[in-house]
Amino acid sequence: MADLTGDAIAVNFRKPFGSQSDAGKEIVVAVTKSGGGALTNDIMNYVIDWVTTQHYDQGTGAGDDAFTIAATSDFEADSTTTVHMRLQGTGSIDTTAAHWAAGGAVVAVVATFEQRVIIGV
Repeated sequence: MADLTGDAIAVNFRKPFGSQSDAGKEIVVAVTKSGGGALTNDIMNYVIDWVTTQHYDQGTGAGDDAFTIAATSDFEADSTTTVHMRLQGTGSIDTTAAHWAAGGAVVAVVATFEQRVIIGV
């Protein structure tokens, strides 16, 4: 096979990327039960419904944007104490909002991945 390492196409494959997705932004959150203990189906359904629905107010600039849930860690109702969720979208999520407590959850951002290309190798 011919050596392609000097070819322009092959050079592009060597460029590292700062994100593994074309989603724009990925946010990893940890979901736990408010007050501690095991998560329930009701709590997880509340969190899923909230993060996949837009609550952003254009007028005030407050509220959460809607996200797509790309992945979750294992969850077993009434047994699992922490679930990690990978959310894809372009906005932000308010982890201090009272609505989480109303649903019985605590949500914390663990990591944020912005889509950026690292130039140079």
